[in-house]
Amino acid sequence: MSTVQFAGNTNGITYNNISQLLISNVGWFSNNSGTYEKFTGTFSLIEKQGGFSHVESTLATGFDVSTSGLTVNSGVLESVVFTGTNTAGYVKPYTTGTYTGYNFTNNWIVRSSGIPTESDNNAVGDFSVDYAVGSGIGVSFNTSNPSNIVKIGTALSVSSSLNLFRFATDGVPNRLKYVGKNKRIFQITGSVSSQVPATGTYIIYIAKNGTALTQTKIYGRGSASNDIVVVPINGTAELASNDYIEIYAQRYSGSTGDIVVPNMTITIK
Repeated sequence: MSTVQFAGNTNGITYNNISQLLISNVGWFSNNSGTYEKFTGTFSLIEKQGGFSHVESTLATGFDVSTSGLTVNSGVLESVVFTGTNTAGYVKPYTTGTYTGYNFTNNWIVRSSGIPTESDNNAVGDFSVDYAVGSGIGVSFNTSNPSNIVKIGTALSVSSSLNLFRFATDGVPNRLKYVGKNKRIFQITGSVSSQVPATGTYIIYIAKNGTALTQTKIYGRGSASNDIVVVPINGTAELASNDYIEIYAQRYSGSTGDIVVPNMTITIK
C-alpha cells in the first residue's frame, strides 16, 4: 500500500496474516477515530515507511501491535511522523516482550518522530555494586602468582541495573547479556574498586561468555594492607545475540588472600 491518505474514518485497517507487508507514505488525518492500523496474526516482514499519523481524539490509536499472539519475524517502522495531542494513542504497544517506556519487541527497528527509537544500535545495559567500605564481594584466588582468573561475584552477590534495553541479566549478579538480533561491537566502560589484603598487583579483565579478554586487562597496585585500588574499565567486545559480559580479576603478584570489591559500575552500549 503506497501514497494513500485517510480522512473521516470511524475505524481503520486491520492487517492479518500477511507474509510480506509494505506500507509506504500513508497519511492518517486528525479527523479519523478508532484504531488507524492494527496488526494481528503472523507476519514474516512488516515495513512501514514515511507518512504520518495525526492522533487527536482521546479514543483514537495510530498503530496497534497489542493483540495477543501477534508474531512479526522482522518489523521496520521508519520515518513515520506521529503527531497530535493524544500522545498516549500514538502506539498501543505489545503487552509482553517490551522494555519500560518502549513499545515494540526486539524483532523491530523503529526510527520515527514522536515515539522512542528502538533498534539494536540503541542497545544499552548497566549494573552497579555498592557495598560499604570494609565489606563487599570477596574474590578468592589460588596460591599461584599470577593466580587463576576468577569472576568478581557469586550467586549471592548483590548488584542492580537501572537501564536495560535489549540487554538482560538472566538474574545472575554482575552479568549483562545482549538479547538483540544483530551482531555488533559494543563499548564497555566503568570502574572496579577493590580492597587488597597486602601489597600486591592485581589485574581486572572484561570477560565474554566466561572467558577473560586478555586485550582488555588493566593493572592496579595496592601499597599496603587494606589499600583501596580503583581500576578503570574501558574496552570493546563483539557480541551476538545471547552473548554476555562479566568482570574478572587476577592476582599478578603479592601475598595470598582475598580481595574485597565494595564498588563496581559497568555500562555497555
